Amino acid sequence: MADIKATSLGGTPFGNTANRPSSPSVGQTYNNGETGVTEIYTSLGWVTNNAAPASPTIGTATAVTSGRAYNNGSASITFTAGSGGGYPATYTMTSSPGSYTGTSSTSPVTVTGLQSNTAYTFTLSSTNNYATSVAATVSNSITATTVPQAPTIGVAAGTGVAGTVTVPFTANATGGSSITNYKYSTDGTNYTAFSPAQTTTPLTITGLTDGTAYTLYIKAVNANGDSAASSSASATPFGPRATGGTITLSGTTFTHTFTSSATFTPSSSFNTTALLVGAGGGGGNGGGGGGGGGFVRLLSSQAVTSGTGYPIVIGGGGAGGTNNSSGNATIGTSVTGFGQTCVGGGPGGGYQSNAPTGGTFANGGGGGNGQSGDTGQGSTGNAGSVTIGGLTVNGFQGGSGGASPIGNMAGAGGAGARTIGGAPAGNYGVSTNGTTFVPGTGGNGFQWTTGLGGNNNYYAGGGAGGHGSGSNGAAGGLGGGGNSGSTGVTYSNGDSRYAGTANTGGGGSGNPWTTGGAGGSGVVIISYQAI
Repeated sequence: MADIKATSLGGTPFGNTANRPSSPSVGQTYNNGETGVTEIYTSLGWVTNNAAPASPTIGTATAVTSGRAYNNGSASITFTAGSGGGYPATYTMTSSPGSYTGTSSTSPVTVTGLQSNTAYTFTLSSTNNYATSVAATVSNSITATTVPQAPTIGVAAGTGVAGTVTVPFTANATGGSSITNYKYSTDGTNYTAFSPAQTTTPLTITGLTDGTAYTLYIKAVNANGDSAASSSASATPFGPRATGGTITLSGTTFTHTFTSSATFTPSSSFNTTALLVGAGGGGGNGGGGGGGGGFVRLLSSQAVTSGTGYPIVIGGGGAGGTNNSSGNATIGTSVTGFGQTCVGGGPGGGYQSNAPTGGTFANGGGGGNGQSGDTGQGSTGNAGSVTIGGLTVNGFQGGSGGASPIGNMAGAGGAGARTIGGAPAGNYGVSTNGTTFVPGTGGNGFQWTTGLGGNNNYYAGGGAGGHGSGSNGAAGGLGGGGNSGSTGVTYSNGDSRYAGTANTGGGGSGNPWTTGGAGGSGVVIISYQAI
């Protein structure tokens, strides 16, 4: 067919496709006799008027991650407009799954609202006032990632370390990107990232002020940014209110345990509860009596002054006596603290009837006396005393050492004098058949129970009696040296000795033929409420 030249009919050029105006203006129309439609010139070129747009070509989908809120992911998808067809007014991108959509008149199209950590593909269609194009083929797959879901905060609490609280939490969804750190706030506005990073529960916050109540919030952090804030939790940091000794915390009670001489220095003024124990006496000589426990004093509501140093002197246990008739075990050394003195326990007696009886020259627990036909009971220890703020308080007398009504047995040491519960005496040695000899068992020490803010340990028990026949000694009292003591040495002839437990003030056991057990060293334990 011959070319039809473009001509004008009523002001509108017409002709075939090849004869469209060579320099048209945007908005100019042309009646195309070759295609049978009226065309309009646009920024896209000549497009069909009153026809559906041509199907666009979908490009590359890219996940938008930075700063995206949890479950509000975003993707940006490029496209190329189709050629021919009607002029497209808008382009609509649709996700699969979820059918989340985004529209634009130019490339790219952004789709939001995508669910975190979910894979998506997209289709694209174009629309004008006449119709909608056939949808373009799907894009590449992307995974929407966002900031994490807000963590669930737990019950925050002070730790007993100055200026420190812990914040337990439950981590929720990561948003598709691993959580790398957390942030905290004390005002709900300004957040501080943990350095070094913390990602496990509980979070530890430091640098706070003891005694100040804080309202805390946390956020989870991943490569995309910060989560929304958690709900709030309240906590008050607290730390030890004094220095000195070994410091432990149970609940909100601090305990300072002194096993060697040092100074207790409070950083504020408060009232304490303190347990002071004198060192135990040494064990008896061969076959001799056990040592008595040291004096025990349980103190409550003792006022201490901020910045004042309180010297604590821990006395050692008395030495065990050697195998002779003189009874040369020694008294335990005193323990002092807060201007108070707890005297040591008395020594065990010698092994012959003319040897000194134990406990006659010691305040504190009474030692067991000798044996070898001596049927007299061991002497009772004198009552120890302490001075508190100029006021002298007397304790109970130390229990008497048991004696042997039959030869070859020694009595046990009594428990140390104390201000609570009395001080049980040691037992006599006994014989059931005239040849089997059982030395006396030491008196039980004082149990500092958890109900009194203590640790359920026994203090200042009496040492076991020795045995003149070379057999093993008996059991010490609870907290005293004996078969239940802390350190036992057994010799080739079957005899044994036991020291009083270190830092309990227990008396050492008597021992046949060789040196008696040493007394346990003293201890000072100071407790107080942290806040």
